[in-house]
Amino acid sequence: MRRLILFAAAAALVLAAGTLLVGCQGGQAKAPPGVTDNEVVIGFSMVMSGPLGFLGSSAAKDTQACFNKYNDEGGIHGRKLRLITYDSTLEVAQDLANYRKLIFEDKVFACMWGMWTSVQAAYPLMEQNGVPWLFTMGPPSTAIFPARKYLFNLF
Repeated sequence: MRRLILFAAAAALVLAAGTLLVGCQGGQAKAPPGVTDNEVVIGFSMVMSGPLGFLGSSAAKDTQACFNKYNDEGGIHGRKLRLITYDSTLEVAQDLANYRKLIFEDKVFACMWGMWTSVQAAYPLMEQNGVPWLFTMGPPSTAIFPARKYLFNLF
């Protein structure tokens, strides 16, 4: 099941990035943040320490393994996937600080995963900055209904 979830997340990311990158190929359109000629940068903030740290650290390792597979096959339109991970320590304030850093300093194209405790607090930041957020675990229904422009729930 875990592999299916990761495959679905990677497939959604590949489709989203691929669609945007094809539009940037002609040299006329400006590439979105986190996309260069060589890479697509994806952000990740989840609990990776403490009693629940196995959730985020496992998800980060599995996501990186999936990205490695795509990178070994040439990436997306020749661009490698690069994952930047931060530990949220399961604190909403830390998660928000991580997402700000991912968006404003690391200039990610999109974010993946996330913990239910931070979805509602962090989503406005994603929407204001046009950063897609891909969920492979179901966020709270109040976060996805009504539908959100930049939040993609795979289940």
